[in-house]
Amino acid sequence: MSEERLAAIEEKIDRLIGSHEVFQGGQDAFRAGQDELRLGQEALRADVRRIDERIVELDRHMHVLHEDVIARIAAIPTDVPSRAEMFRAVGDQGEAFARRLDPLEAAVRQHSAEIERLKGSQG
Repeated sequence: MSEERLAAIEEKIDRLIGSHEVFQGGQDAFRAGQDELRLGQEALRADVRRIDERIVELDRHMHVLHEDVIARIAAIPTDVPSRAEMFRAVGDQGEAFARRLDPLEAAVRQHSAEIERLKGSQG
């Protein structure tokens, strides 16, 4: 084999070795990225497990609250007379009371609306 041919082969081998080293470096970086990704996945799975546990706990609390609301609603008397029935039952005194109560109720509604408007302008 000639010297030139041998030099060309050695040059190609050197380039292959250099390419292989670059390839090895890329593989090492890729493996490091994979390890980092695995750690991220494990952390994500742990977060999901914690969220699942909190959802189960929240669900349990919601059921307790639901049962409490159902019990409270069931305890509300249904045979209470309406406002009109109460005023009819007390006759003229009821009408006088209603005339005095209506402006108070209107004032409360107006003040409540104003308070809500002010809260809305602050928020």
